[in-house]
Amino acid sequence: MNRNRFSTLLLSASLSLGGGLFSIPSTALGEEPTATVMKIDSSTKEMLFALHYAIIPEILFSENGPRFFNDLYTGNTKPFRDIVEEPLGKEYATGITFTPVHKTGYDLVLISFPEPRFEALSIQAALVKMGGKYRFITLENFSDTAKSSSKTVMGELTADNGHMNLGSKNYDDLNSFQNDLDKLLSL
Repeated sequence: MNRNRFSTLLLSASLSLGGGLFSIPSTALGEEPTATVMKIDSSTKEMLFALHYAIIPEILFSENGPRFFNDLYTGNTKPFRDIVEEPLGKEYATGITFTPVHKTGYDLVLISFPEPRFEALSIQAALVKMGGKYRFITLENFSDTAKSSSKTVMGELTADNGHMNLGSKNYDDLNSFQNDLDKLLSL
């Protein structure tokens, strides 16, 4: 399944299920879905890459971006988790953490992704709102420790589907990522 197809399927499902990705969800009918164990096969890897590198930035950079950002910033994460749960399971969806941060000149929603954490997949991400503009910055898993001490790479995805490398890092924790974001965004 390619990224665009997966993205289109998720967005279509969200629109048909709840009237919109970020609408207030209706009360669930029936019993709670049971958690499933995530299998790490090539299809699951493709879905994770699509979520991290296509779906989240596509929503952020769309006309729904302000609502998406504000929902996550104010703690309304259930609609997003519901969409993620469908293809990736409840355990993965509930394992994603969101941390809103207000700084002078910008706001952040820091996202920490749960396991699995394989090569090039985001470990941390930041939705950045500076005035009326948005940025999507990631901390990606990198396993080239034989050639360097780096275990992650900081990158930025742009509204025109570009990807910029912002440098190798030797950490994977949220606090260090936030410190680097503060340096980058205060320039």
